[in-house]
Amino acid sequence: MNANPLHLASTLLLAGMSFVLADETPVQPQIESVGLFKNGVAVVKASFTAPGPGSYRWDAIPQAIHGTFSVDSEATLTTRATHRMIEEEFKTAPTSMQDALAGKNVSVSLTGENGQPLPSLLGRVWEIPTAPSNTAFSTQYPTHDPYGRYYGWSGMSMGNPGYNPAPVGDFLILETEKGRQYINRQRILTVSAEGPFGPAKHKIEKPVMLFEVTSGSGKVHITYLARGMAWLPAYTVDTSDPATLTIRQSAVVRNELMDIKGTSLDLISGYPNIKFSHVDSPLNPDTPLATFFQQLNSQGNSSPNTMGQMVSFNSMAPAASNPLPENPESGPSGSDIHYQAVGKHDLQRGDSLSLSIASGKSPYTRIVEWIVPDSRDPDGRRPGNRPNNEAPNPEDQPWDALCFTNPFKFPMTTAPASIMESGKFRGQSLSQWVNPGQSATLRVTQALSIRAQASEVEEENTRSNPKPENIASFYGSRHQRITIKGTLQMHNFRSTDVPMRIHCRFSGELVDADAKPTLTLLNESSGINPHSEIAWTSIQLKPGEEQTLHYRYHLWIPY
Repeated sequence: MNANPLHLASTLLLAGMSFVLADETPVQPQIESVGLFKNGVAVVKASFTAPGPGSYRWDAIPQAIHGTFSVDSEATLTTRATHRMIEEEFKTAPTSMQDALAGKNVSVSLTGENGQPLPSLLGRVWEIPTAPSNTAFSTQYPTHDPYGRYYGWSGMSMGNPGYNPAPVGDFLILETEKGRQYINRQRILTVSAEGPFGPAKHKIEKPVMLFEVTSGSGKVHITYLARGMAWLPAYTVDTSDPATLTIRQSAVVRNELMDIKGTSLDLISGYPNIKFSHVDSPLNPDTPLATFFQQLNSQGNSSPNTMGQMVSFNSMAPAASNPLPENPESGPSGSDIHYQAVGKHDLQRGDSLSLSIASGKSPYTRIVEWIVPDSRDPDGRRPGNRPNNEAPNPEDQPWDALCFTNPFKFPMTTAPASIMESGKFRGQSLSQWVNPGQSATLRVTQALSIRAQASEVEEENTRSNPKPENIASFYGSRHQRITIKGTLQMHNFRSTDVPMRIHCRFSGELVDADAKPTLTLLNESSGINPHSEIAWTSIQLKPGEEQTLHYRYHLWIPY
């Protein structure tokens, strides 16, 4: 059977493509290093050697973040992204005889309509090219939220590139001396094929990157940011020693980006500004401009405000209580970002790697921490009444906690911290960013044997008989200043002394307080009353003792 014009056109196109590929030298850049952020963004550095002028083809295009792809070389070159028909091995076993025997010389034994044997046919099984895809946008893309945090891959399953073979119907197609012949597979008795037999291959249209060197030679260095690799830190704190704790840092590295071999990994702590982390680079020809502009116009990085976001990025611990030492490992002056090298590793896409990072010791003290929340908003209003049967928020109760100093020469990053004692689990807390030499506090268990109660009342006559100086206008509305009196009661039911650290938060201006607490203005106010905190850091409760602390503050409310 003679080939029809469509088949002839496909053959000519394939021949032309082969001519193009003959002038291109395939290269596979070595992934030299990957720097991992905790939110799934990775800094990738790769290179290959260009011995001289020519066209070098990388049969892959990185899913780079917009504006981060760069190429550096002593050779003069241009970089172009396009499509090519590339021969690849099947990721799974071929499901048809045509694919399994593609390119093999075979002998096919046939039967006639009445079952009589027919002369065998000799020929070569046609290698059917992948059907060209004009819409093309079937490549996997890393998904992310508007803040640029990596959420996984969309599209096809991991490691299974798209394959759209041209339809062949119920035929085995041979290329013979008489031309291309279509053999009804129902008439085939046996098929004998010549070896050797290696992995089955097929041609597929893929986006590729061409490095066209016009003069010179040397290494070509490629750097870009991509989504799909992350490191997840954790700490284990051992308090078996009553005076000195041991803290160990570990990490899980998760790779959903690409296969790496002999690649140096750096674990990056910090909160860099990656303005376009949510935008895919238009360098990839499979990224439609419509998608690019849609991502570009969507919401970018913003301040995280949930626990998951805190762990993905970093949250800062309270101000240091002692001077910070010099820290040359943290990077250049003014840079709060830390790279921690963990050696060279091999990881396939989809692998996870568990690592022990560092260990250190630090003296520590046990305290009971009580953080009393603000009972009003910055405009002086109380929230709606809670139901009588609603349980109090555990976060607002006293907690047994550990106070220690970061013993490492690098910052402790935001991560879960498990507390162990003599092999027994005691609790898990959230360690925030702690600089070297800075003190940290980790909550362990709720202090159920410490009864604590906070209350506030309005002083008499401050509302009903306001003085002229207590009336003012803010933002076009009249307000009245009243005085609030707060009371903190604590009762120790333990048989040992209990050191307590109390942080009481309120909206207003402090008038006075018992026991000389420290006053701090918190940068969280959006109303007319400043958001403040008073802290008592050296309260001691003897066994069975009950203590009461009083404080007063002025508060502006609508008049």
